Amino acid sequence: MDQIADAEERRQNLQQQLDARRSRGDRNRSGQFATPPDLAVQIATFVTNLVDRYEPITFLEPSLGSGAFYYGLLRAFGKDQIKDAVGIEFDNEFATLAKEVWSPHGLQVMHADFFDIVQSNALGLQPSVLLANPPYTRHHHLTAKDKQRLQQLTLSRTGIEVSGLAGMYVHFFLLAMSLLRNNGIGAWLIPSGFMDVNYGAALRDYLTREVTTIRIHRFDPTDVQFGDALVTSSVVVVKRTPPPNGWQVEITYGGDMAAPKVANCVSIKTLRGREKWSIFANGQKYLKTRSATTHITLGDLFRIQRGIATGANDFFIMRREDAAVRGIPNKFLKPILPPPRHLTATIIGAENDGYPTLEQQLVVFDSDISQRTIEEEYPDVWKFLTSEAAKAIRARYLIMKRSPWYRQEQRQPAPYMLTYMGRSKDLAKPFRFIWNQSDAIGSNLYLLLYPRKPLAEFLDRHLNRREAIFNMLDGITSGMLKESGRVYGGGLHKMEPRELASIPLTGVVDDFPVLGKYYQQDLFEESVILGSH
Repeated sequence: MDQIADAEERRQNLQQQLDARRSRGDRNRSGQFATPPDLAVQIATFVTNLVDRYEPITFLEPSLGSGAFYYGLLRAFGKDQIKDAVGIEFDNEFATLAKEVWSPHGLQVMHADFFDIVQSNALGLQPSVLLANPPYTRHHHLTAKDKQRLQQLTLSRTGIEVSGLAGMYVHFFLLAMSLLRNNGIGAWLIPSGFMDVNYGAALRDYLTREVTTIRIHRFDPTDVQFGDALVTSSVVVVKRTPPPNGWQVEITYGGDMAAPKVANCVSIKTLRGREKWSIFANGQKYLKTRSATTHITLGDLFRIQRGIATGANDFFIMRREDAAVRGIPNKFLKPILPPPRHLTATIIGAENDGYPTLEQQLVVFDSDISQRTIEEEYPDVWKFLTSEAAKAIRARYLIMKRSPWYRQEQRQPAPYMLTYMGRSKDLAKPFRFIWNQSDAIGSNLYLLLYPRKPLAEFLDRHLNRREAIFNMLDGITSGMLKESGRVYGGGLHKMEPRELASIPLTGVVDDFPVLGKYYQQDLFEESVILGSH
């Protein structure tokens, strides 16, 4: 074992040298992030409990890198139990490194494109154990041709149609699992995003129908497994055989696989009925029985929309006094709230002119007046739109799509808002609801909540109940918000409009009976309004 330890030390030194020669941007585009050796050993050790200790194993790593998982395999199983071992690596430098370090210890290194190997059936063995940390290459780093190729290959080999928005790891997962022998074990280190995002639907369905999912372990988002990769990692361990009737998946959170902080057992049937799985791996015990007093969601009460994306906030958004100095008339300006990091208040009052009662008032430039008219009638505005700063942004994607190019997305002031993203630790809320009493709109750092017609009409008649609605929103627990949104590396939480709309008002509505009657009668009963008497 001393020889293995020496080889691993050498691998780590060579890995560091190789990483140092590549920029962070290059590594992000290629999705190359090495598996920490201790984690590789931890995952391989877990797999030893799922295979016959006396049966020789055939090993595959379809995205070898420098071979951290082969080190984990040797540590967990010992060299004598490994009959054959193959690692496939596309990158020539990593393949050369892995071959130099691990070939003397029984690993056959193939310098090749894994997808070419699959397409040509050139692997030459049927593995019984697969350990993998596939590339985290995101879809926007793939060309249209690459996406089409991967989609067609995955569909032809597995019968599964994968979204064009899926990262490369989804294709690695499905295709490599198709190479495993029946009852073979695969352990994958992949981003946790598959649990919630729309493009992860194909993978979630696969995990509940085609294979027996044994364990999903989600690491604490504040404990980023890769120091230079802003992802939240999960380990998914599966057996290549359909799940037995009544099968329960063990879903764990935090700590390590041997000693997680929280463990939940969730039936396959329950998982199939959920679009989001992070509820089962969010650091809390999952309660199988939930109150069902109402099916009302936030989306029933509010139309939810992202704020405006200007394409160049540093140009279009400015302080109100700066716009005045530039001679830009009010007809070209709209009040806009500052970014959430600069907004400490949750209740935003209004001045007589509708601007928010904030120390620093911001405006966004927005107009549909033609350039010819502006040039002829508004010389100061024309000077602003033809400045060097303006010329520098004209080629940006969003701006090129607009006509005229300075015309913003149209949003009405929203009475309620939610910050789009934030970080949290323990029970702190990553998101904040804002009660906006001003005429300010919000940027795309906010989700805007517009009351639907019955609620809007009621609030117009009962202005004093707007505070009660805000208190209801503000009473939505941190757990409900985290459960509905998604989380990224370092504990960064994000919320999309559809996710916010799905939040059930069960429990919250118990304090406001009128909301329950709202959808039965399609109106508000004025005798029992938000707890009034």
